[in-house]
Amino acid sequence: MAFLEIRDLAKNFGGLEAINRLSFHVSQGEILGVIGPNGAGKTTLFNLISGHLKPSRGNIIFQGEDITAEKPHAIARRGIVRTFQSSSLFDSKTVMENLLVAFHLEARSGFWDSVFPTRSVRDVNAGLDEKAIDLLDFLGLSRSRNETVKNLPHGHRRSLGIAMALAASPELLMLDEPVGGMNPREKEEMTALIGKIRQQGKTILIVEHNMRVVMSLCDRIIVLNFGNKIAEGSPAEIKNDPEVIKAYLGRKHYAD
Repeated sequence: MAFLEIRDLAKNFGGLEAINRLSFHVSQGEILGVIGPNGAGKTTLFNLISGHLKPSRGNIIFQGEDITAEKPHAIARRGIVRTFQSSSLFDSKTVMENLLVAFHLEARSGFWDSVFPTRSVRDVNAGLDEKAIDLLDFLGLSRSRNETVKNLPHGHRRSLGIAMALAASPELLMLDEPVGGMNPREKEEMTALIGKIRQQGKTILIVEHNMRVVMSLCDRIIVLNFGNKIAEGSPAEIKNDPEVIKAYLGRKHYAD
């Protein structure tokens, strides 16, 4: 049984076919990359899987259950968590405060628990503090824990966005252009970070334009063009596929 299975998925916007009868699977523990030129349907695909859009046809199966009709919050509760190109962070708060918000949302603390915390609630809060510190250390952000988010460099903002996603204990982590807008050093650091996350047993679905990152991280890659899957295979197979080179790599081959 596939960990995530996309079956004959399609999405139309009026007369525009953004996704055309797309089928593929994600195996547990792998990194699957999705690439293609602008307008290929990559973001639409992410929005369909995360429940922010509903397909015109087809099915999305996660761990053997059909989640096609479920809402985003229900899909997130199942363990499918995504990051966005522009992370939703609280700029006026510190790194630690941002991460604790994510942990408290996952813990589902009630309003009255926060106003009149019992001993058990206080114990939970202390445990969340410890988890947040451990996660910041894992991601290399521990020195910035008391830094206001608006003062963070771009790479650290992206890392914090991933930290907030990891706070939800995802089964499937969906990364939307994680190295977008980064300088070369930040790209190297983010690539290493994603590799570390994978080593923790996470399954990752990644959309990314940077071919060096995709080729170095991914076990398999699917290529979209105008909503159609034109290729699927290992990085070596994709790199040498004539149709992929013509549609995409020939124009942006290993762009930094």
